[in-house]
Amino acid sequence: MPVEQLSSNLEMAMAQVMESMCFILPGEPADEHTFANESWVERTLTFHGPEEGRFGIRAPHSVAIRIASDFLCEDPIDLTEKQVGEVMGELANMVCGNLLGHCYQDRAFALTTPVAQEPVFEEQNARMDWEEGILVAWVKTC
Repeated sequence: MPVEQLSSNLEMAMAQVMESMCFILPGEPADEHTFANESWVERTLTFHGPEEGRFGIRAPHSVAIRIASDFLCEDPIDLTEKQVGEVMGELANMVCGNLLGHCYQDRAFALTTPVAQEPVFEEQNARMDWEEGILVAWVKTC
């Protein structure tokens, strides 16, 4: 399946996971300048099956904390960096799994454990905005 076809389903997969797991709905575009001086948290994984490829998801650090807070139902102040990273990794698993499930309904895939990566800002196939944040995802097939 061409990466363009995967990319066209990526926004839907992100929205479904964010709504069901974090109670966050897509909305108005966030002001990118708000996050200009902020570090970003990215997790990547590879998938193997009918297609081979890589998937990544990233968010500004403050947004990753908000996502982790909503996901874990914890106060953001009580979260550790490890918890934030683990939630971003789980989000990578869920969004990638949702995407592959939509595109390859009856096919099985194996996903590797998500790992931390320095964000590569050129890679972007989908972006989800809401008033308080930005979430970016990308997918590449081999």
